[in-house]
Amino acid sequence: MILYNNAMISFNMIEAARLNDVKRFYYASSACIYPEGRQLDTKNPGLKEADAWPAQPQDAYGLEKLASEELAIHYGKDFGMETRVGRFQYVLVLLLNCALLGVRCRSVVEGASCVCRSALVPSVFRT
Repeated sequence: MILYNNAMISFNMIEAARLNDVKRFYYASSACIYPEGRQLDTKNPGLKEADAWPAQPQDAYGLEKLASEELAIHYGKDFGMETRVGRFQYVLVLLLNCALLGVRCRSVVEGASCVCRSALVPSVFRT
């Protein structure tokens, strides 16, 4: 059920953006697109793009995220939308990012919103 629900949400979001002539689209993905073994390997210094392919996502959630990343990239090319994809690994790190940006966040959701806004409109957070 998670694959279906998330795929429909992702598709409907980017399709609504296209129908409303949105010029820039940010897709918040997940580190779950990487093979679980790479995520759990303590000797792995960090995940990189080359680790995503060949695709062996962690689970159905990771598979949907990877497919939706590709959907966003192709929508960008096909419909002239500037697309960006961010892969969040540890949601709690978002709160730290907000602190580094000098913004107080009361929750993880607020932290995610802060980081997404800074990616979309970086000049807002520059001092």
